[in-house]
Amino acid sequence: MTSNYHTPIATGAAANASTFNSPMGELDDAIGDLYATQRAKVYKAADQSVSVRTETTLQFDAEYWDTDTIHDTSTNNSRLTCKTAGIYVVTANVVVEGVDGTGGEVWAGIRENGSDLRAQGYGEWIRDTESTPFKAEDAGISISVELDLDVNDYVEIRVYIESGSGSFDVLSGLTTFSIRRVSDSP
Repeated sequence: MTSNYHTPIATGAAANASTFNSPMGELDDAIGDLYATQRAKVYKAADQSVSVRTETTLQFDAEYWDTDTIHDTSTNNSRLTCKTAGIYVVTANVVVEGVDGTGGEVWAGIRENGSDLRAQGYGEWIRDTESTPFKAEDAGISISVELDLDVNDYVEIRVYIESGSGSFDVLSGLTTFSIRRVSDSP
């Protein structure tokens, strides 16, 4: 029986290039391309101290994966740098440790090429008034944005803490930064 999608191969017959020039072969190629996209996901292996009322660029010292030399754990480790032009989804998850006795606000943003703010989010510590002394929960922020990037464009996460005094820790393990190419530029 012959279908519109493939031509059966007789038992014992050898397959050749024309056997795979079918819509199903093209679909397999497209699926392969989807999984072969350029991507990287990095995280903080150690906490990073951030001073209050100072915009700070986060450093990422460990990688879950990097398929296109997008990140370097020692040189400019704050950056995810585009190596293949296209449309990318960039995602940041930032967790800042709460401090006993305070409530407060934290801002995080994704910047392109060091200055252009492309996405931002806000979080706050919530004072637990049931406890004495007050206990603050960790503040978490998730941000995601699609960007049209050229080769050597880069993105970074910056944070700013509005409330309190001294410094707060951006938590290791929970703070991640990722980039994934989803298509060619229009």
